[in-house]
Amino acid sequence: NPLLQERSNCEELRHVVCHLETKDLWDKFNELGTEMIITKTGRRMFPTCRVSFNGLKADSRYSVLMDIVPVDNKRYRYAYHRSCWLVAGKADPPAPARLYVHPDSPFTGEQLRKQVVSFEKVKLTNNDMDRHGHLVLNSMHKYQPRIHLVKRPDSGSKPIVDLEKEPHKTFVFPEAIFTAVTAYQNQLCCLHGFSTSSKIDGLECKSGIEGEQRKQRAIIANVDGGRRGQTRARRRRRTENVRQAPRDSVKKEATVVDKIGIGDILKRPHRRDS
Repeated sequence: NPLLQERSNCEELRHVVCHLETKDLWDKFNELGTEMIITKTGRRMFPTCRVSFNGLKADSRYSVLMDIVPVDNKRYRYAYHRSCWLVAGKADPPAPARLYVHPDSPFTGEQLRKQVVSFEKVKLTNNDMDRHGHLVLNSMHKYQPRIHLVKRPDSGSKPIVDLEKEPHKTFVFPEAIFTAVTAYQNQLCCLHGFSTSSKIDGLECKSGIEGEQRKQRAIIANVDGGRRGQTRARRRRRTENVRQAPRDSVKKEATVVDKIGIGDILKRPHRRDS
């Protein structure tokens, strides 16, 4: 797939190198099978794409962009009994491709030499009608994030509409491939995300993982709450039965008295205790 290959149409950018920060973290998730949560309102990525650059001219200006492209034309499903992803059929029609321009662009080469560019504000959605600039994906499909470095004019700059018409270089990191899901399928990936998110300082997208954790807790709470509700209902029924028991016995005694007659009872001799 040519979309998954590093390429450049600018001689000045051919020797520029891009590094994926927190690569060890990406590698660990990749071993498990990285999953990214997508929602109607948009969900931040975890792990976050953070990159740095080498080989830039200090006085040149650059924009840094990101997009996400399908890895193949297949749709997947998760087989729980085998703990793996399986092909489920042909891919759904892809949403129109969107480019996310880093809000701090354009950078100078000097700035990019000294800092890490973080895409923590990127959000993923499955809403085809999204108007907030989120990247639109299909659930149960595999995707590859790509980083684009675009050389900008020294003075003034027009919005980037067509990437192919701009002098640029595209960087691809295979360890960042992920499957888009609306809920975590592989619980190992989910649990690793929970444990890792608490160890990373300044992780703005941690709320996404915590939100999924709250969802899991809510499910458990609903189940437990249902059980507790059933237990309380049984206890109420038992209490009502106990309360009703004396009343029933009184009714029976009253019925016996009515049949015998109160006069007959009074005529009976009293027994004396010996």
